[in-house]
Amino acid sequence: MITHWFLFFSSQDRATPLFIAAQNGHSLVLKLLLAAGANPDAPRNDGATPLWIAAQMGHDHVVKILLHNGAVVDAVRCDGATALFKAAHKGHSAVVHELLKFRPNLGTLANGETALHAAVMFGHLPIVKQLVAAGSDCTVPNQDGYTPLQIARQQKFASVHQYLKEHEQTQHAGAGTPKRTVSSNQSKPSKGSPASVAIIG
Repeated sequence: MITHWFLFFSSQDRATPLFIAAQNGHSLVLKLLLAAGANPDAPRNDGATPLWIAAQMGHDHVVKILLHNGAVVDAVRCDGATALFKAAHKGHSAVVHELLKFRPNLGTLANGETALHAAVMFGHLPIVKQLVAAGSDCTVPNQDGYTPLQIARQQKFASVHQYLKEHEQTQHAGAGTPKRTVSSNQSKPSKGSPASVAIIG
């Protein structure tokens, strides 16, 4: 039997038993704790929730359980990153798939980036395709003025760059506007660099 005390116990960084179970992918323990009344959104000191840490670790089965038990899909860590942003950064396609079912924020986050920026920065083409298919806008600049297309080109991820370029051209063609090409000598924003995409932890 799970006691009330155990449900609300937390470590020095305020990680609850549910958080630790999510972090380590222990789905059975997670289900027991949730059934006993554990809060699916209880954050650690840095704001990371059980869903956030499960997304970072790539535990798609845990992410699915938490979402179906009311976890907030767009809960953010102190740096402004959501679970979707972290899954995109880490390359966890199965996690992204589960999160997209709950309509997470695809736009610019408090950290000045989008999940698409995170996926592009690390060359995760399958996730780039998932996010674009879900409605992510590949023309939105980050806090330093770089679009995902520009980042893909400058990071030399040829397949990602080609995919985004073709998608953008298709969008313009469908809208009845001339196709826009991005030349290799296009002027860069004066502030920052693509490597400044906000990735912490």
